[in-house]
Amino acid sequence: MFANIVSHQWSETAPKNKLTIELIVFEIDEVTFGIPIHKLDRIISNVHLDEDNPLIQQVEILDLHDRLTGVAIANPAAIVIFTGDNGQLLGIPIVTVPTLIDVPLDRIRTLPNEFRTHNAIAIASHVAMIADSNTASTILILAT
Repeated sequence: MFANIVSHQWSETAPKNKLTIELIVFEIDEVTFGIPIHKLDRIISNVHLDEDNPLIQQVEILDLHDRLTGVAIANPAAIVIFTGDNGQLLGIPIVTVPTLIDVPLDRIRTLPNEFRTHNAIAIASHVAMIADSNTASTILILAT
C-alpha cells in the first residue's frame, strides 16, 4: 500500500490477508459515519419501531442529522442501536439503509482530542480513509 502523492488519495495494493474491521456505514447530510459491527446491538426499521418500543425507551437517541443541520429527522428509515463507550445503548436515526464494509486497520486513525470533544458531533473517535479506483471516502467512526 502506498500514498499517491499527486492525487492525495490512497491506492490499494495490499495483500488479501490484511487485518480489517467490519463497519456498518451510513450517510447523514453528506457525512459518512461508521460503527464497528461488534458494537452494534441491532438496526430497527421504521416498520418495526412500535414492536421494539420498550427497547427504544432504554436507548439514548442521538439525532446526528439535527446536530449537523439543525433539522431533526422527521421520519427515519431505521434506528441504528449500538453500545457506547460507557456501556449505554445509543440510537441514531438514519434515512438510508446502512452498508457493511471491511476497512483495513492501517486506514484508521485516532482523531485529535479537540475534534472528539469540541465539534458538533463530539462522538467520533476515529477516522478511516478508504478508496477504490473511482472515489475516496472519509468515514467518521463512532463507538470504537
